[in-house]
Amino acid sequence: MPNRPETTELLRISRPRFWIYVFGPFLVGLAAAIVSPGQLLTVPAVVYGLYFLLPANLLIYGINDIFDYETDRLNPKKTDYEALVTPEKRRPLAVAILATNLPFLAALP
Repeated sequence: MPNRPETTELLRISRPRFWIYVFGPFLVGLAAAIVSPGQLLTVPAVVYGLYFLLPANLLIYGINDIFDYETDRLNPKKTDYEALVTPEKRRPLAVAILATNLPFLAALP
């Protein structure tokens, strides 16, 4: 599928420079919820931490990019250090968003 987003493109769409906005509140909540430092490295803490790094950000920013093409194509930063999601890449991006988010949703207790 030639319009399938590459891994590096998915990373750019997830906007790593903004990951702290999602991962940071997770860390604050985790720190407030734990009783002992050993709880930082439990399987649920690590799995949720991984989720709030890439998949959650890809969900947030990917959906934004799917629906904001007309505005984004006029934005120079979309070609400099972010990714412009063209109309033919919308569906493959939606599939990538589902593929990275559904496993975490299925793992919820």
